[in-house]
Amino acid sequence: EMPSAPVSTPETPVHTEPSAPAAAPEIPTQPEVQPSVTPMRAEESAPADTYPQEKPLRPKTGEKVRRADYRPAGVTPVHVVELHDYAEVILKEAKTYPKASAKLHTAPLPKVEEAAAELAKEEEVSKAESPAVEEPTLPVWEPLTTDQEGQPADSFLHADGPETEEDYETQNEMIAEAVENGAQALVFSAIDFDANAPAIEAAAGQGVEIVVIDSAVNSENVATYIGTDNYSAGKMAAEAALEGVPGTLRVGIVNYDINSANGQDRERGAVDAFEQSGRSEIVATIHTLAEANSARLDTLAMLREHPEINVLLAFNEPTSVGAAQAVQEMHLANALFMVAFDSNPVTIDALQDGAVDAMVIQNTYEMGYFGVQSAYRLLSGQGGGVEKNVATATRVVNRDNLFALDSQKVLFPVS
Repeated sequence: EMPSAPVSTPETPVHTEPSAPAAAPEIPTQPEVQPSVTPMRAEESAPADTYPQEKPLRPKTGEKVRRADYRPAGVTPVHVVELHDYAEVILKEAKTYPKASAKLHTAPLPKVEEAAAELAKEEEVSKAESPAVEEPTLPVWEPLTTDQEGQPADSFLHADGPETEEDYETQNEMIAEAVENGAQALVFSAIDFDANAPAIEAAAGQGVEIVVIDSAVNSENVATYIGTDNYSAGKMAAEAALEGVPGTLRVGIVNYDINSANGQDRERGAVDAFEQSGRSEIVATIHTLAEANSARLDTLAMLREHPEINVLLAFNEPTSVGAAQAVQEMHLANALFMVAFDSNPVTIDALQDGAVDAMVIQNTYEMGYFGVQSAYRLLSGQGGGVEKNVATATRVVNRDNLFALDSQKVLFPVS
């Protein structure tokens, strides 16, 4: 039998002081989860465990893993230009650096001194007045750090890029505008090795520090290049095919802009590896636009003209997507071995379905991280610690290691 609840009789107010209300029990709050990133020296290669990731997904039988299914706890992606994965990393990793006295940009930027002064003035007004005033925000650039009072630091960064990977003219205009707006450092990836060179030379002539990531430019005024060893990456692609296909390899190559140093170096590395094998023949090579549908149509035409092709290589993300779609459209998944470059939901699905057999994955996270770190060092008098060339890691992912933690980290570095 349950005991009856005790009945409390209120005391007479005349004889007693009203008792203080009982303090509510303190409810522990869940600490805000923030991604943890440890700055590293440029000469170091970021190990796989530096990426802020959760455990890898292991889908049930018949299910597929997509980029949207894999999101690290506490990470809210920054919306920036989607031309390069490392643009998102640049904005996010820049915030880990200390307050600097220089302005750091990757593209056009309004006069940051005026914007920062206006922002500080408005914040002083908001502190003096009792009503809360909504904090103004900077619409197209982000402060790298804030001081202890929450004031914006003197370093700002902005990421931008042309809408397509062919539009070097717009990219050159963006470089010139960034210099005109006071940029002191450019973190830059060239669309065209030669055509981007005059704009970079002009920027360097104005005293701007040039940090090149991913795709090189024909200039002697580059302070540092950070990116993949593209010749070696091309050899890795060929070696993956040689390992996966017995007998004679009849190879079709899908490359992009012939003026891209990256694509040409990858093709050269692959061709050398195939020639050294003694059992490979390059049947056809095409250069298509760095756009998935163009690559799909051109790959379809090549495969129809050369049905003997049993190995297919594509050398960047959009050409890999288009080539994989062509293989699926022609139902050739079991007839040829395809090696793709870079991470994309389409090619990851194709890897699971069999249309793609291996993927050469670059470390775009390292490119963005070390690109901003190097620019900061150059602007803060630490240029002696910046190496001329920094090769970032590259990894081959196939169906055997797709769900390994290290593979998941490079496939989904910031999503």
